[in-house]
Amino acid sequence: MKIRTLVLLLTAYIINVDVLSAQSAGVLNNGATIVVKSGAFLKVLGGSDASVSIADEGVLQGDIVLEGTIYLEGNWANNSSAINVLENATGTVVFAGATPVIRGNSKTHFKNVAATNDLTLEKDVNLRGGLSMGSASIILGDNDLTISDGGTIGFTNGWVKTTGAGTLTMPVANDNTPVIFPVGQATFTPIAVTQSATGSAGNFSVRVHDNVLENGVMGDPVSLPRVNKTWQVSSDASVIDVSFTMYWNTGDESASFDRDRSYVSHYTGGAWDANSAASASGLGPFFTTRSGITSLSPFSVLGEEEVLPVEFIDVWIEEKGQKTVLNWSTAWEENNDYFSVEESTDGVHFYTISKLDGSGSTQVVNRYSSPLNPKAGLSTYYRVRQVDFDGKYSFSKTVRYNNADLHQAELKVHNVSFDKQGRSLIFDVFAADSDQAYLTLFEAGGNVLTESGIYLHEGQQHITLPISTDLISATMYILKIFDGRAEKTVKFILK
Repeated sequence: MKIRTLVLLLTAYIINVDVLSAQSAGVLNNGATIVVKSGAFLKVLGGSDASVSIADEGVLQGDIVLEGTIYLEGNWANNSSAINVLENATGTVVFAGATPVIRGNSKTHFKNVAATNDLTLEKDVNLRGGLSMGSASIILGDNDLTISDGGTIGFTNGWVKTTGAGTLTMPVANDNTPVIFPVGQATFTPIAVTQSATGSAGNFSVRVHDNVLENGVMGDPVSLPRVNKTWQVSSDASVIDVSFTMYWNTGDESASFDRDRSYVSHYTGGAWDANSAASASGLGPFFTTRSGITSLSPFSVLGEEEVLPVEFIDVWIEEKGQKTVLNWSTAWEENNDYFSVEESTDGVHFYTISKLDGSGSTQVVNRYSSPLNPKAGLSTYYRVRQVDFDGKYSFSKTVRYNNADLHQAELKVHNVSFDKQGRSLIFDVFAADSDQAYLTLFEAGGNVLTESGIYLHEGQQHITLPISTDLISATMYILKIFDGRAEKTVKFILK
Protein backbone atom coordinates (compact mmCIF):
# COMPACT_ATOMS: atom_id res chain seq x y z
CA MET A 1 0.00 0.00 0.00
CA LYS A 2 1.51 3.34 -1.11
CA ILE A 3 -0.67 5.55 1.06
CA ARG A 4 0.77 6.96 4.29
CA THR A 5 -1.21 9.36 6.45
CA LEU A 6 -0.13 11.83 9.08
CA VAL A 7 -3.35 12.94 10.77
CA LEU A 8 -3.37 15.37 13.68
CA LEU A 9 -7.14 15.10 13.94
CA LEU A 10 -9.15 13.09 11.39
CA THR A 11 -12.76 12.03 11.86
CA ALA A 12 -14.46 9.66 9.41
CA TYR A 13 -18.11 8.72 9.75
CA ILE A 14 -18.40 5.26 8.27
CA ILE A 15 -21.89 4.32 7.17
CA ASN A 16 -20.95 1.05 5.51
CA VAL A 17 -17.89 -1.04 6.29
CA ASP A 18 -16.94 -0.98 2.63
CA VAL A 19 -17.46 2.68 1.78
CA LEU A 20 -14.00 4.04 2.72
CA SER A 21 -11.09 2.37 0.96
CA ALA A 22 -7.37 3.17 1.17
CA GLN A 23 -5.62 1.55 -1.77
CA SER A 24 -2.32 1.81 -3.63
CA ALA A 25 -4.18 4.11 -6.01
CA GLY A 26 -4.81 6.58 -3.18
CA VAL A 27 -8.03 7.28 -1.28
CA LEU A 28 -11.36 6.17 -2.73
CA ASN A 29 -14.40 7.49 -0.87
CA ASN A 30 -17.53 5.58 -1.92
CA GLY A 31 -19.99 7.27 0.39
CA ALA A 32 -18.33 8.22 3.68
CA THR A 33 -18.09 11.68 5.17
CA ILE A 34 -14.44 12.43 5.88
CA VAL A 35 -13.79 15.28 8.29
CA VAL A 36 -10.35 16.93 8.37
CA LYS A 37 -10.38 19.33 11.29
CA SER A 38 -8.62 22.70 11.37
CA GLY A 39 -4.87 22.23 11.82
CA ALA A 40 -5.00 18.59 10.64
CA PHE A 41 -3.30 17.07 7.59
CA LEU A 42 -4.45 14.23 5.39
CA LYS A 43 -1.36 13.27 3.37
CA VAL A 44 -1.80 11.00 0.37
CA LEU A 45 1.70 9.98 -0.71
CA GLY A 46 3.03 7.62 -3.33
CA GLY A 47 3.56 9.63 -6.51
CA SER A 48 1.12 10.07 -9.36
CA ASP A 49 -0.98 7.08 -8.31
CA ALA A 50 -1.74 8.64 -4.93
CA SER A 51 -5.04 10.33 -5.81
CA VAL A 52 -8.24 11.29 -4.05
CA SER A 53 -11.42 10.00 -5.70
CA ILE A 54 -14.98 10.68 -4.56
CA ALA A 55 -17.72 8.43 -5.91
CA ASP A 56 -21.28 7.22 -5.21
CA GLU A 57 -22.16 3.88 -3.63
CA GLY A 58 -25.84 3.17 -4.13
CA VAL A 59 -27.82 5.93 -2.42
CA LEU A 60 -24.73 7.20 -0.61
CA GLN A 61 -22.58 10.07 -1.86
CA GLY A 62 -19.00 10.58 -0.77
CA ASP A 63 -18.22 13.91 0.87
CA ILE A 64 -15.28 15.64 2.56
CA VAL A 65 -15.58 18.26 5.28
CA LEU A 66 -12.28 20.09 4.94
CA GLU A 67 -11.14 22.52 7.60
CA GLY A 68 -7.46 21.56 7.53
CA THR A 69 -5.21 20.48 4.65
CA ILE A 70 -5.27 17.66 2.12
CA TYR A 71 -1.81 17.07 0.68
CA LEU A 72 -1.69 14.72 -2.30
CA GLU A 73 0.86 13.68 -4.86
CA GLY A 74 -1.67 12.41 -7.37
CA ASN A 75 -4.88 13.75 -8.91
CA TRP A 76 -8.32 14.85 -7.75
CA ALA A 77 -11.42 13.14 -9.17
CA ASN A 78 -14.94 14.18 -8.15
CA ASN A 79 -17.43 11.63 -9.46
CA SER A 80 -20.11 12.33 -6.86
CA SER A 81 -23.43 13.00 -8.59
CA ALA A 82 -25.38 14.75 -5.84
CA ILE A 83 -22.93 16.46 -3.45
CA ASN A 84 -21.02 19.65 -4.26
CA VAL A 85 -17.84 18.33 -2.71
CA LEU A 86 -15.89 20.92 -0.68
CA GLU A 87 -18.63 23.53 -1.21
CA ASN A 88 -18.46 24.45 2.47
CA ALA A 89 -14.76 23.78 2.95
CA THR A 90 -12.54 26.30 4.67
CA GLY A 91 -9.26 24.40 4.25
CA THR A 92 -6.71 23.85 1.48
CA VAL A 93 -5.95 21.18 -1.10
CA VAL A 94 -2.23 21.08 -1.94
CA PHE A 95 -1.23 19.41 -5.23
CA ALA A 96 2.36 18.29 -4.74
CA GLY A 97 2.72 15.90 -7.68
CA ALA A 98 4.69 16.37 -10.89
CA THR A 99 1.67 16.53 -13.25
CA PRO A 100 -1.51 16.94 -11.14
CA VAL A 101 -4.95 16.89 -12.76
CA ILE A 102 -8.43 17.86 -11.50
CA ARG A 103 -11.02 15.67 -13.21
CA GLY A 104 -14.27 13.80 -12.65
CA ASN A 105 -17.93 13.93 -13.62
CA SER A 106 -18.78 16.86 -11.32
CA LYS A 107 -17.37 20.28 -10.63
CA THR A 108 -15.49 20.76 -7.35
CA HIS A 109 -16.04 23.89 -5.26
CA PHE A 110 -12.62 24.38 -3.66
CA LYS A 111 -11.90 26.90 -0.95
CA ASN A 112 -8.10 27.14 -1.28
CA VAL A 113 -5.81 25.42 -3.79
CA ALA A 114 -2.02 25.36 -3.97
CA ALA A 115 0.28 23.60 -6.46
CA THR A 116 4.02 23.22 -6.89
CA ASN A 117 3.86 22.20 -10.58
CA ASP A 118 1.53 22.99 -13.48
CA LEU A 119 -2.04 22.00 -12.62
CA THR A 120 -4.31 20.79 -15.46
CA LEU A 121 -8.11 21.05 -15.44
CA GLU A 122 -10.16 18.30 -17.05
CA LYS A 123 -13.30 19.56 -15.31
CA ASP A 124 -14.67 22.98 -14.41
CA VAL A 125 -13.53 24.34 -11.03
CA ASN A 126 -14.96 26.96 -8.69
CA LEU A 127 -12.63 28.68 -6.24
CA ARG A 128 -13.90 30.68 -3.26
CA GLY A 129 -10.55 31.36 -1.58
CA GLY A 130 -6.95 31.60 -2.70
CA LEU A 131 -5.18 30.01 -5.66
CA SER A 132 -1.48 29.86 -4.81
CA MET A 133 0.63 28.62 -7.75
CA GLY A 134 4.10 30.08 -7.25
CA SER A 135 6.07 29.44 -10.44
CA ALA A 136 3.53 26.93 -11.73
CA SER A 137 0.65 27.59 -14.15
CA ILE A 138 -2.90 26.32 -14.28
CA ILE A 139 -3.83 24.87 -17.68
CA LEU A 140 -7.51 25.24 -18.58
CA GLY A 141 -7.88 23.38 -21.86
CA ASP A 142 -11.64 23.45 -22.59
CA ASN A 143 -12.60 23.88 -18.93
CA ASP A 144 -13.53 26.97 -16.92
CA LEU A 145 -11.96 28.33 -13.75
CA THR A 146 -14.36 30.56 -11.80
CA ILE A 147 -13.15 32.77 -8.95
CA SER A 148 -15.95 33.83 -6.59
CA ASP A 149 -16.17 37.07 -4.62
CA GLY A 150 -13.30 37.21 -2.16
CA GLY A 151 -11.19 34.76 -4.17
CA THR A 152 -7.61 35.61 -5.09
CA ILE A 153 -4.99 34.34 -7.54
CA GLY A 154 -1.29 34.34 -6.73
CA PHE A 155 1.47 33.60 -9.25
CA THR A 156 5.21 34.19 -9.20
CA ASN A 157 6.13 33.21 -12.76
CA GLY A 158 3.10 31.19 -13.91
CA TRP A 159 -0.30 32.20 -15.29
CA VAL A 160 -3.71 30.83 -16.30
CA LYS A 161 -3.02 29.17 -19.66
CA THR A 162 -6.05 29.37 -21.92
CA THR A 163 -4.97 26.56 -24.23
CA GLY A 164 -8.50 25.72 -25.39
CA ALA A 165 -12.03 27.07 -25.12
CA GLY A 166 -11.86 27.40 -21.32
CA THR A 167 -12.08 30.81 -19.66
CA LEU A 168 -11.04 32.50 -16.43
CA THR A 169 -14.06 34.12 -14.76
CA MET A 170 -13.68 36.75 -12.03
CA PRO A 171 -15.99 39.33 -10.43
CA VAL A 172 -15.47 42.99 -11.38
CA ALA A 173 -17.10 45.73 -9.30
CA ASN A 174 -18.31 49.00 -10.84
CA ASP A 175 -15.93 51.10 -8.75
CA ASN A 176 -13.21 51.99 -11.29
CA THR A 177 -10.83 49.47 -9.71
CA PRO A 178 -8.85 47.45 -12.28
CA VAL A 179 -9.01 43.66 -11.98
CA ILE A 180 -6.07 41.87 -13.58
CA PHE A 181 -6.81 38.58 -15.34
CA PRO A 182 -3.45 36.74 -15.33
CA VAL A 183 -4.01 34.87 -18.60
CA GLY A 184 -1.85 33.85 -21.51
CA GLN A 185 -1.19 31.05 -23.92
CA ALA A 186 2.37 30.54 -25.13
CA THR A 187 3.38 33.73 -23.28
CA PHE A 188 1.99 35.69 -20.33
CA THR A 189 -0.30 38.38 -21.77
CA PRO A 190 -2.72 39.54 -19.04
CA ILE A 191 -5.59 41.99 -19.37
CA ALA A 192 -6.83 44.49 -16.77
CA VAL A 193 -10.59 45.09 -16.73
CA THR A 194 -11.99 48.26 -15.14
CA GLN A 195 -15.75 48.77 -14.87
CA SER A 196 -16.84 52.40 -14.40
CA ALA A 197 -19.52 53.57 -11.98
CA THR A 198 -21.96 53.92 -14.89
CA GLY A 199 -21.60 50.22 -15.63
CA SER A 200 -22.88 47.27 -13.62
CA ALA A 201 -20.95 44.95 -11.35
CA GLY A 202 -20.73 41.44 -12.74
CA ASN A 203 -18.60 38.46 -13.66
CA PHE A 204 -16.21 38.82 -16.59
CA SER A 205 -14.83 35.82 -18.48
CA VAL A 206 -11.54 36.02 -20.41
CA ARG A 207 -9.45 33.82 -22.63
CA VAL A 208 -6.55 34.77 -24.89
CA HIS A 209 -5.22 32.95 -27.92
CA ASP A 210 -2.26 33.47 -30.20
CA ASN A 211 -2.63 35.41 -33.49
CA VAL A 212 -5.24 37.84 -34.80
CA LEU A 213 -7.69 36.44 -37.35
CA GLU A 214 -9.60 38.28 -40.07
CA ASN A 215 -13.02 37.25 -38.77
CA GLY A 216 -12.36 37.71 -35.08
CA VAL A 217 -11.80 34.09 -34.08
CA MET A 218 -11.86 32.54 -37.56
CA GLY A 219 -10.18 32.96 -40.92
CA ASP A 220 -6.64 33.78 -41.94
CA PRO A 221 -4.29 35.99 -39.91
CA VAL A 222 -4.76 39.70 -40.58
CA SER A 223 -2.04 41.40 -42.60
CA LEU A 224 -2.00 44.50 -40.38
CA PRO A 225 0.87 45.25 -37.97
CA ARG A 226 -0.22 43.60 -34.73
CA VAL A 227 0.44 41.97 -31.40
CA ASN A 228 -0.19 38.30 -32.16
CA LYS A 229 -2.78 37.92 -29.38
CA THR A 230 -6.58 38.08 -29.28
CA TRP A 231 -8.36 38.58 -25.97
CA GLN A 232 -11.94 37.27 -25.92
CA VAL A 233 -14.07 38.88 -23.21
CA SER A 234 -17.67 38.25 -22.14
CA SER A 235 -19.71 39.24 -19.07
CA ASP A 236 -23.03 38.80 -17.32
CA ALA A 237 -23.06 42.48 -16.29
CA SER A 238 -26.24 44.19 -17.46
CA VAL A 239 -24.47 47.43 -18.44
CA ILE A 240 -20.96 47.50 -19.90
CA ASP A 241 -18.79 50.61 -19.62
CA VAL A 242 -15.27 49.31 -19.22
CA SER A 243 -11.68 50.06 -20.07
CA PHE A 244 -9.19 47.36 -21.02
CA THR A 245 -5.43 47.41 -20.59
CA MET A 246 -3.61 44.77 -22.66
CA TYR A 247 -0.08 43.59 -21.86
CA TRP A 248 2.36 41.89 -24.23
CA ASN A 249 6.03 41.09 -24.87
CA THR A 250 8.44 41.97 -27.68
CA GLY A 251 8.22 38.44 -29.09
CA ASP A 252 4.44 38.80 -29.46
CA GLU A 253 4.79 41.61 -32.04
CA SER A 254 4.63 41.09 -35.80
CA ALA A 255 7.60 42.25 -37.87
CA SER A 256 5.91 45.45 -39.05
CA PHE A 257 4.38 46.44 -35.69
CA ASP A 258 5.38 49.84 -34.30
CA ARG A 259 4.41 50.11 -30.64
CA ASP A 260 4.75 53.92 -30.86
CA ARG A 261 1.76 53.92 -33.24
CA SER A 262 -0.51 51.26 -31.71
CA TYR A 263 -4.05 50.96 -30.35
CA VAL A 264 -6.57 48.48 -28.92
CA SER A 265 -8.85 47.25 -31.69
CA HIS A 266 -12.34 45.78 -31.19
CA TYR A 267 -13.75 43.20 -33.61
CA THR A 268 -17.25 44.56 -34.15
CA GLY A 269 -19.62 44.88 -37.10
CA GLY A 270 -17.69 42.19 -38.97
CA ALA A 271 -14.32 43.97 -38.90
CA TRP A 272 -11.47 45.10 -36.66
CA ASP A 273 -12.12 48.77 -35.91
CA ALA A 274 -9.59 51.59 -35.98
CA ASN A 275 -8.78 53.78 -33.01
CA SER A 276 -6.50 56.71 -32.24
CA ALA A 277 -2.93 55.44 -32.25
CA ALA A 278 -0.50 56.33 -29.48
CA SER A 279 2.75 55.12 -27.95
CA ALA A 280 2.50 52.01 -25.81
CA SER A 281 3.74 52.25 -22.24
CA GLY A 282 6.23 50.07 -20.38
CA LEU A 283 9.70 48.75 -21.09
CA GLY A 284 8.65 45.13 -21.63
CA PRO A 285 6.08 43.97 -20.98
CA PHE A 286 4.36 46.76 -22.89
CA PHE A 287 0.78 47.86 -22.39
CA THR A 288 -1.89 50.12 -23.83
CA THR A 289 -5.43 51.03 -22.75
CA ARG A 290 -8.79 51.66 -24.40
CA SER A 291 -11.70 53.21 -22.50
CA GLY A 292 -15.40 53.68 -23.21
CA ILE A 293 -16.03 50.09 -24.30
CA THR A 294 -19.75 49.31 -24.20
CA SER A 295 -19.91 45.93 -25.98
CA LEU A 296 -17.79 42.82 -25.78
CA SER A 297 -16.26 40.48 -28.34
CA PRO A 298 -12.65 39.84 -29.47
CA PHE A 299 -10.04 42.53 -28.85
CA SER A 300 -6.45 42.87 -30.02
CA VAL A 301 -3.64 45.42 -30.26
CA LEU A 302 -2.99 46.66 -33.80
CA GLY A 303 -0.58 49.20 -35.25
CA GLU A 304 -0.94 51.84 -37.93
CA GLU A 305 0.70 51.13 -41.24
CA GLU A 306 3.43 53.66 -41.76
CA VAL A 307 2.86 56.11 -44.60
CA LEU A 308 6.22 57.39 -45.82
CA PRO A 309 6.75 60.49 -48.01
CA VAL A 310 9.03 58.32 -50.15
CA GLU A 311 9.26 54.56 -50.05
CA PHE A 312 12.73 53.43 -51.14
CA ILE A 313 12.61 50.01 -52.76
CA ASP A 314 16.37 49.59 -52.86
CA VAL A 315 19.71 51.37 -53.14
CA TRP A 316 22.70 49.69 -54.80
CA ILE A 317 26.01 50.32 -56.55
CA GLU A 318 27.07 48.83 -59.86
CA GLU A 319 29.89 49.25 -62.34
CA LYS A 320 28.94 50.10 -65.91
CA GLY A 321 32.03 49.83 -68.05
CA GLN A 322 34.51 52.28 -66.60
CA LYS A 323 31.86 54.06 -64.52
CA THR A 324 30.63 53.45 -60.99
CA VAL A 325 26.96 54.35 -60.49
CA LEU A 326 24.66 54.66 -57.48
CA ASN A 327 21.15 53.45 -58.29
CA TRP A 328 17.96 53.74 -56.28
CA SER A 329 14.27 53.17 -56.89
CA THR A 330 11.09 54.29 -55.14
CA ALA A 331 7.70 52.59 -54.87
CA TRP A 332 5.92 55.96 -54.54
CA GLU A 333 6.62 59.57 -53.67
CA GLU A 334 4.51 62.20 -51.90
CA ASN A 335 5.45 65.91 -52.22
CA ASN A 336 9.03 64.95 -52.99
CA ASP A 337 11.13 67.96 -54.08
CA TYR A 338 14.57 66.46 -54.69
CA PHE A 339 17.20 63.85 -53.80
CA SER A 340 20.74 64.57 -52.73
CA VAL A 341 23.43 61.90 -52.95
CA GLU A 342 25.75 61.95 -49.94
CA GLU A 343 29.23 60.43 -49.55
CA SER A 344 31.36 59.50 -46.53
CA THR A 345 34.71 57.87 -45.92
CA ASP A 346 33.92 56.80 -42.35
CA GLY A 347 30.19 56.01 -42.52
CA VAL A 348 29.45 58.77 -40.00
CA HIS A 349 30.18 62.17 -41.56
CA PHE A 350 28.43 62.66 -44.94
CA TYR A 351 28.54 65.51 -47.46
CA THR A 352 26.50 66.12 -50.62
CA ILE A 353 28.06 65.24 -53.99
CA SER A 354 25.06 65.53 -56.35
CA LYS A 355 21.41 66.51 -56.51
CA LEU A 356 18.48 65.17 -58.59
CA ASP A 357 14.89 66.36 -58.89
CA GLY A 358 12.22 64.19 -57.32
CA SER A 359 8.93 63.22 -58.95
CA GLY A 360 6.61 65.26 -56.71
CA SER A 361 3.68 62.97 -55.95
CA THR A 362 3.49 59.68 -57.79
CA GLN A 363 2.22 56.17 -57.14
CA VAL A 364 4.41 54.35 -59.69
CA VAL A 365 7.91 52.93 -59.46
CA ASN A 366 10.63 55.44 -60.31
CA ARG A 367 14.31 54.67 -60.89
CA TYR A 368 17.24 57.04 -60.44
CA SER A 369 21.01 56.88 -60.89
CA SER A 370 23.94 59.15 -60.19
CA PRO A 371 27.63 58.71 -61.17
CA LEU A 372 30.13 58.23 -58.38
CA ASN A 373 33.83 58.93 -58.00
CA PRO A 374 34.84 56.69 -55.07
CA LYS A 375 38.18 57.14 -53.37
CA ALA A 376 40.85 54.71 -54.58
CA GLY A 377 41.97 52.19 -51.98
CA LEU A 378 39.28 53.22 -49.47
CA SER A 379 35.85 51.99 -48.51
CA THR A 380 33.37 54.74 -49.38
CA TYR A 381 29.83 55.01 -48.06
CA TYR A 382 26.79 56.43 -49.86
CA ARG A 383 23.21 57.30 -48.98
CA VAL A 384 20.34 59.25 -50.54
CA ARG A 385 18.64 62.10 -48.71
CA GLN A 386 15.01 62.73 -49.81
CA VAL A 387 13.72 66.29 -49.24
CA ASP A 388 10.04 67.33 -49.30
CA PHE A 389 8.75 70.67 -50.61
CA ASP A 390 8.28 71.74 -46.99
CA GLY A 391 11.92 70.99 -46.15
CA LYS A 392 11.35 67.74 -44.25
CA TYR A 393 13.67 64.91 -45.20
CA SER A 394 14.42 61.21 -44.72
CA PHE A 395 17.28 58.92 -45.68
CA SER A 396 17.70 55.73 -47.63
CA LYS A 397 19.80 52.93 -46.25
CA THR A 398 23.60 53.39 -46.42
CA VAL A 399 25.61 51.27 -48.88
CA ARG A 400 29.35 50.71 -48.96
CA TYR A 401 31.55 50.73 -52.05
CA ASN A 402 34.68 48.61 -52.24
CA ASN A 403 35.84 47.49 -55.66
CA ALA A 404 36.63 44.00 -54.38
CA ASP A 405 33.12 43.63 -52.94
CA LEU A 406 31.47 43.89 -56.36
CA HIS A 407 33.40 40.89 -57.66
CA GLN A 408 32.70 38.54 -54.78
CA ALA A 409 29.98 35.91 -55.07
CA GLU A 410 26.75 37.64 -54.07
CA LEU A 411 23.05 37.96 -54.76
CA LYS A 412 21.25 41.30 -55.20
CA VAL A 413 17.52 41.95 -55.61
CA HIS A 414 16.10 45.32 -56.69
CA ASN A 415 12.89 47.01 -57.87
CA VAL A 416 10.41 44.54 -56.41
CA SER A 417 6.77 45.33 -57.19
CA PHE A 418 3.41 43.84 -58.19
CA ASP A 419 1.89 44.22 -61.64
CA LYS A 420 -1.77 43.57 -60.79
CA GLN A 421 -2.95 44.00 -64.37
CA GLY A 422 -0.39 41.52 -65.61
CA ARG A 423 -0.90 39.34 -62.53
CA SER A 424 2.84 39.20 -61.94
CA LEU A 425 5.53 39.78 -59.33
CA ILE A 426 8.40 41.64 -61.01
CA PHE A 427 11.93 42.32 -59.78
CA ASP A 428 15.55 42.66 -60.92
CA VAL A 429 18.24 40.24 -59.78
CA PHE A 430 22.01 40.22 -59.98
CA ALA A 431 23.51 36.73 -59.55
CA ALA A 432 27.19 35.86 -59.34
CA ASP A 433 26.68 32.52 -61.11
CA SER A 434 24.05 30.67 -63.10
CA ASP A 435 22.10 28.33 -60.85
CA GLN A 436 18.71 27.25 -59.56
CA ALA A 437 17.27 29.47 -56.80
CA TYR A 438 14.36 29.20 -54.39
CA LEU A 439 11.88 32.04 -53.89
CA THR A 440 9.46 32.64 -51.02
CA LEU A 441 6.93 35.48 -50.87
CA PHE A 442 5.15 36.19 -47.61
CA GLU A 443 3.34 38.95 -45.79
CA ALA A 444 5.25 40.95 -43.20
CA GLY A 445 3.29 39.14 -40.49
CA GLY A 446 4.76 35.80 -41.60
CA ASN A 447 1.92 34.30 -43.69
CA VAL A 448 3.51 32.50 -46.69
CA LEU A 449 1.78 33.42 -49.99
CA THR A 450 3.77 31.46 -52.56
CA GLU A 451 6.96 29.43 -52.96
CA SER A 452 8.66 28.75 -56.28
CA GLY A 453 11.88 27.60 -57.89
CA ILE A 454 13.45 29.97 -60.44
CA TYR A 455 16.56 29.75 -62.62
CA LEU A 456 19.04 32.63 -62.41
CA HIS A 457 21.76 33.22 -64.96
CA GLU A 458 25.01 35.03 -64.22
CA GLY A 459 24.71 38.82 -64.12
CA GLN A 460 21.77 41.20 -64.13
CA GLN A 461 18.29 40.02 -65.16
CA HIS A 462 14.64 41.04 -65.01
CA ILE A 463 12.23 38.45 -63.56
CA THR A 464 8.48 38.29 -64.15
CA LEU A 465 6.76 35.66 -62.00
CA PRO A 466 3.01 34.95 -62.52
CA ILE A 467 1.02 35.22 -59.29
CA SER A 468 -2.67 35.10 -58.41
CA THR A 469 -4.12 38.54 -57.71
CA ASP A 470 -6.15 36.93 -54.91
CA LEU A 471 -2.93 36.82 -52.90
CA ILE A 472 -2.31 40.56 -53.28
CA SER A 473 -4.44 41.98 -50.48
CA ALA A 474 -1.98 43.31 -47.88
CA THR A 475 0.27 46.36 -48.07
CA MET A 476 3.62 45.07 -46.84
CA TYR A 477 5.42 42.00 -48.20
CA ILE A 478 8.79 40.25 -47.91
CA LEU A 479 10.54 38.49 -50.80
CA LYS A 480 13.27 35.99 -49.93
CA ILE A 481 15.55 34.40 -52.57
CA PHE A 482 18.19 31.73 -51.86
CA ASP A 483 20.57 30.49 -54.59
CA GLY A 484 22.42 27.85 -52.55
CA ARG A 485 25.22 30.21 -51.50
CA ALA A 486 23.63 33.50 -50.56
CA GLU A 487 20.22 34.60 -49.34
CA LYS A 488 18.64 37.98 -50.03
CA THR A 489 15.57 39.33 -48.24
CA VAL A 490 13.75 42.43 -49.48
CA LYS A 491 10.80 44.15 -47.79
CA PHE A 492 8.47 46.14 -50.06
CA ILE A 493 5.14 47.92 -49.72
CA LEU A 494 2.15 47.90 -52.06
CA LYS A 495 -0.02 50.98 -52.42
